[in-house]
Amino acid sequence: MKKLKQFLFAVCAMSLMAGCSKNEVDPPGCDGLEEETYLFAQQVNDFSVNPSTGGCYTIKATAIRLLEIANKCSQYVHNNEFKQAFIVWEELDCSGF
Repeated sequence: MKKLKQFLFAVCAMSLMAGCSKNEVDPPGCDGLEEETYLFAQQVNDFSVNPSTGGCYTIKATAIRLLEIANKCSQYVHNNEFKQAFIVWEELDCSGF
């Protein structure tokens, strides 16, 4: 149950980024952010239908890439919560799914 709570927390944290408004021009450093966000959302949707260890690791890798892209993006405030999201995703153990 703890792994599921960690996973859901991490998904919720990432979904906050998906709710940002779309700009016609990406802010500096944000190249690929929108595409990676859509990929992440699709993977979470697929996982919700068919949870698996492989699906969890796929989402984990995409989430880390998404955070790396967002880290370069000037429109985000890089605060303690942002750093905590990195830690949660990096430490997430998908072996229990």
